[in-house]
Amino acid sequence: MSKKNHLDNHILLSEENNAFCMLPFVHMHVTPDGKPLPCCIGNMKYSHAIGRKNLSIEEMINSDFMRQLRVDMIAGKRHEVCNGCHKIEDSGTGTYSFRNTVNEKYGKWKKKVLRRTAKDGHLADFEMKYFDFRLSHVCNMKCRSCNSGYSSLWEAEDKKQGIPGTIDMHAERNPAIFEELLTHIPYMEECYFAGGEPLVDEYHYKMLNELIKAGRTDVKLSYNTNLSKLKFKKYNVLEMWEQFDNPVNIYSSIDHCDERAEYIRSGTKWADIEQNIKTLLLEPNVNLQISSTISMLNYPTLEEFYKKMLQTGLMPGGDWQLNPVSNPAWISVFNLPQDLKDKGRQGIENIVKYVRSKERLILTYRKRQYDFEHTVANISSFPDLVDSSGKDFEDVREEFIAETTRLDKLRNENFVEVFPELRHLYE
Repeated sequence: MSKKNHLDNHILLSEENNAFCMLPFVHMHVTPDGKPLPCCIGNMKYSHAIGRKNLSIEEMINSDFMRQLRVDMIAGKRHEVCNGCHKIEDSGTGTYSFRNTVNEKYGKWKKKVLRRTAKDGHLADFEMKYFDFRLSHVCNMKCRSCNSGYSSLWEAEDKKQGIPGTIDMHAERNPAIFEELLTHIPYMEECYFAGGEPLVDEYHYKMLNELIKAGRTDVKLSYNTNLSKLKFKKYNVLEMWEQFDNPVNIYSSIDHCDERAEYIRSGTKWADIEQNIKTLLLEPNVNLQISSTISMLNYPTLEEFYKKMLQTGLMPGGDWQLNPVSNPAWISVFNLPQDLKDKGRQGIENIVKYVRSKERLILTYRKRQYDFEHTVANISSFPDLVDSSGKDFEDVREEFIAETTRLDKLRNENFVEVFPELRHLYE
């Protein structure tokens, strides 16, 4: 490629460019049913824009949509597919977006990928630095905020109700994709496994085996997991993790304790989760962070949850990640009535006071140096993010009642018994 065909990168290198993201240059995300997106939080309505299912990685990365996205990003032009990050950045809370994080992590490759990017956005010799292909939707839970595309149990439930599913998963439909992924192992810096539930997914273990066989034990491993299983069939994931050079980062999807945890993530056995947390806390090569999905169901009682996790030794480092539910709308934290948003805000304020009172204990846990102020800042800014947008609850009340009733009947659960403080949402 001649030099004159390369994109001008002077805007990219400017701090004023709030549209540029490294991911479309070093990464591709694919959902379990084969829908490609620039990243895992990309606006789903654009998944069709990249092209049909069964595309090769080369076809995905250099589709018309992805080429134009790269051109726009370099020119400093924002795209709606990236609204998830833009919303956080524009909230004024100072909360780090995914775009901010990946630009720091992979910014060292800026000049190299720009040299390989043509004026029309075509990226030559694509090297996948960040792996995030969801090859299966197999999962052992039916979380209230999830759907059949990301949970095989959800799909089985939907099929019983006559609701069309997405059983034709990516890797089963397009087996060549896994072999193509293996060709990128020499370039990978990080593998992010999510699902479904990666710790009960055969493809996850196949990828770990391939990394080990290739001598790429320097690759960083990160997980989003419900932490229900540490052994699956013939595999012991702890034994496999021990073969890797870097600590494994675990972002455990735990949203509450006891019966509330079991309701929010149907299929949860809280006693098993507790034991697995305790097991991982003893593993020197594992960094465990509680990563809570925040919905209508748990936001008003986060104070109760967090304090119990700290007091029972299940969150001894105090490090906590909060992820707001935007969709489905009927359970989105953004659509809570204002009185419950205010209750959530007060809970967060109380949490911050409590954490500061335990600062010395938290900071000395296992002699690790936590970015305490960063954690506190993220927690503190969350109420502002929740208040920054949303519908009036009355606009979603009917759907909330209908879906809650439907799922309670299917699963033999009882919303009012588990969440008595929220019963007025149901009446």
